Amino acid sequence: MRTLVILFMAALAWPLVATAQTETVPLDDAAFTEYMASRLRNEVGEAAVVVKGPLTLGLGELQAKKNLRSTLKPLMDIAKAAAPGQIGSIVGDTYDPSRLLLHDTWEPLAKQQGGTLIVAIPATDAVFYVGEDTPVAIGALRAMVMNVLSRAPNRLSDVLLRWTPTGWEPVR
Repeated sequence: MRTLVILFMAALAWPLVATAQTETVPLDDAAFTEYMASRLRNEVGEAAVVVKGPLTLGLGELQAKKNLRSTLKPLMDIAKAAAPGQIGSIVGDTYDPSRLLLHDTWEPLAKQQGGTLIVAIPATDAVFYVGEDTPVAIGALRAMVMNVLSRAPNRLSDVLLRWTPTGWEPVR
């Protein structure tokens, strides 16, 4: 099996490396399966290739975001603006920290909080956030994160992230 995976990767990568060109790859399962089978046959010979079932072209991050959008409730249905001196939370679903991949969905929450949104994902089922960019608010969020990290069986990260219109930035 390992040899097949290595050959598969070599067959996929070699034309692009060797000739520095791009190719149009079919996106539907049947056409992609045939495309990959022919590429593998060219590399390893006709007798060595048996394709069982359709191969799918994973679109990586794009597909992950599409899946999250279709699976999760809209962020603004479950997240409310954190009042001054308060820490907001989204807890209970193991996909909640993945919401950070959907950067655009956080914009309304940031706007409701005057343009400030700092988040933390200390565990795989918890997101905490504040709407203030003050040392006291950031300190309280860090303390909450450290508390969760000390007790959670499913620890994730102690990093705080600031929402900006162009992406997430670490808070120092």
